[in-house]
Amino acid sequence: MRSVFLVLIAVLVVVSPVSGLSIREANLSEMVASADRVFYGQCLSEEIGVEPSTGLQVKFYRFRVLDGLKGVGAGETLAIKQLAGIDRGPLSVPGMVQYRKGQRVLLFLHKDSRLGLTSPVGMSQGLFREAIRGDGERGFVNAQGNRNLTHNLSASVASEMGVGLEEMQDLRSEEPLRLGVLRELVSKIDRNQREKGYSIR
Repeated sequence: MRSVFLVLIAVLVVVSPVSGLSIREANLSEMVASADRVFYGQCLSEEIGVEPSTGLQVKFYRFRVLDGLKGVGAGETLAIKQLAGIDRGPLSVPGMVQYRKGQRVLLFLHKDSRLGLTSPVGMSQGLFREAIRGDGERGFVNAQGNRNLTHNLSASVASEMGVGLEEMQDLRSEEPLRLGVLRELVSKIDRNQREKGYSIR
């Protein structure tokens, strides 16, 4: 019973109000507000271990930041710790993502919890993998095909966030998003939210 309680506590401190235990859809504005760090990086290492204060199984990852979009800069090495994926039984953690050594991904990461744990915003919504666009260029797409990025995001609200019509069309496109487009959008939205004192972390 104690282990069940500890797992529930760990999930609650990692999962944000945006994602919730039901992992509801989060649009790009919500994801930027909830993310402490947004970056494109390469996984350098992965190790499994135990979180000493709870006895929970965790994974330790190191990333080289190739492009920092928020809260971290290119060239930095970032160490993160998250719950190891539990994929069956009553203690399952839905949507817990994992990374492979050498893999390049774009991540929206929550601020570390008091246990030093983090996770992508909206779980798989905050993990973007590389994909080739129709024009042959590299882009990024999450498990939702990027459809969540404009969920409940009207043109007027997007405009208030500094997102223009052409950028909204990019977000609504079925094509993987270019890194430059994501970088510009995250920068604009983050700057606008800071000016307005807006946060849902």
